[in-house]
Amino acid sequence: MKKPLPASGHLDLEVLDETNKPITGCTSADCIYYNNVHKCMTFAGKPDLTALIGRTIRLRFNMRERKPHAFQFVGK
Repeated sequence: MKKPLPASGHLDLEVLDETNKPITGCTSADCIYYNNVHKCMTFAGKPDLTALIGRTIRLRFNMRERKPHAFQFVGK
């Protein structure tokens, strides 16, 4: 997301496997979103998702008072 979010709303992300179940370590409870355009969304403070390369995944965004703007995976 590129815009700072007002305190009244909510945003988190889950990474799901091919059966639509959250992947351990990538659940909404593990998701950390920094309300800052210069920070990344991470899971339990770990920004590295390279263990998921080659796997079929889905992303589930959980939002309240939010509108999607942009999202991307960025390599190092």
